[in-house]
Amino acid sequence: MNQQMAYETERAFPVALMRPRGVLDALTAADLRGALLDCLAAQPVAVVLDASGLSLTDDIAVTVLAGVARESARWPGSRILVAGAAPDLVGAAERMGVQPYLTFCPDDTVAMRQAELLPVPPMVRQTITPDRFAPGAAREIVREFCEANHVAGDFATAQVIASELVTNAVVHAGTPIDFSVRLSGSDLHVAVQDRDSRPARIVGFVEESAEGGRGLVLVDALARAWGSMPGSAGKTVWATVRVRVAPGSYDTGDDLGV
Repeated sequence: MNQQMAYETERAFPVALMRPRGVLDALTAADLRGALLDCLAAQPVAVVLDASGLSLTDDIAVTVLAGVARESARWPGSRILVAGAAPDLVGAAERMGVQPYLTFCPDDTVAMRQAELLPVPPMVRQTITPDRFAPGAAREIVREFCEANHVAGDFATAQVIASELVTNAVVHAGTPIDFSVRLSGSDLHVAVQDRDSRPARIVGFVEESAEGGRGLVLVDALARAWGSMPGSAGKTVWATVRVRVAPGSYDTGDDLGV
């Protein structure tokens, strides 16, 4: 990591607090992006970025914040709150047109209070061993989560997607898998985090009669949306399925998107 930038991060779910210190320029912007994406992989409802320790030397560097916010809007929907930013950083955000993607707060106390008011969606996260039993374990986690949170109707689509994402991670990454299921409004989010930094991509088609290994081709066909988010030590591949939730099951609040 560039010596001009240092980080203190508190990832106490449901709100992550990050305090970068140093010079924000075209070089260190990439480091800041990576650190923010690492925070987002844990799917907090918000990331509070305490910018009081940042000094800006290049206006274009602030566009990294808007880029991360736009990526978060697709998944996991976390809000990005920038606290204690110096006037030159706020001015740069205005000049570069990135303010609409961010929430600026006078200090981290105000930002944390705002973040703590956001609804916390139901979520389960488990580590799965990358073996032949992994897809079945993922399907069972989805079933138990949906039943516990009163997801109405057939959630088989989410189970198929979970199985294919986990199979893909077992075959291509072979590392321990952090598997999560989260319910935000009427969106069921399934995510697989592994320790392989190679991006997930569709590489081809397999026979329709195959019992598994259809991978991202099937995910692409079944999911409302899907994507791959890089991290400092791997990636997270996620997919979203629209579901019905029994009325009164829980307070969904507004969607968490930016």
